[in-house]
This record gives sequence, C-alpha cells and structure tokens, in this order.
Amino acid sequence: MKKIFTKIFLVVMILTVVGVVIVPQESFAAGWLEGPAMSVVNSAISIVANWFLGLTSWLVTISGIFLSISVNLTTHTGDFFNSIPALKDVWLVVRNISSMII
Repeated sequence: MKKIFTKIFLVVMILTVVGVVIVPQESFAAGWLEGPAMSVVNSAISIVANWFLGLTSWLVTISGIFLSISVNLTTHTGDFFNSIPALKDVWLVVRNISSMII
C-alpha cells in the first residue's frame, strides 16, 4: 500500500515539474488591432456573445420546464387514471374493439 502512494506522489511531482517547465510564456507581442479598433471589436463580439448566451439560457429553461412537466405526468399517471372512472371504461371498450379487429 505504501508503494502505491509513493508511486502516485512521484507521478504527481513529475507532472508538476514538467508542467512548470513546459508551460508557454507570454510574448507580449503587439497585435495588428490595437487601441479604439480593438475596443469596438470587443464590444461587438461581447454583444453577440451575450445575445447568444441569453438565447441559449432561455432554451435551456424552456427545456427544463418541459422535462419537469413530462416527469410529473409520467410519475402521476396512475393517479390520473384512477381519478377518472370513465377513463377505465373507455379503455376497456377500446381494448375489446381492437381485440376483435386484430
């Protein structure tokens, strides 16, 4: 058991050292789009991204509502079936008619 912890510790240490040595460094090179132009581009991208994220969150919310409704209907089908006595009679008629046809 002690050898396993030693091996895990050595692997973690090796990965840590390799990660620190191989991590790329920033170059601080100037891009072709600096100053006010970059601000305009960033603003445009942020507006589009915020709109897209808002639309996505709205769709996920609607999907969650439909999922909640479907789970609720699925788990309470027996209560619904037992609460309406005419539903059982209709089911018997439909079942018997379909048995005659098949």
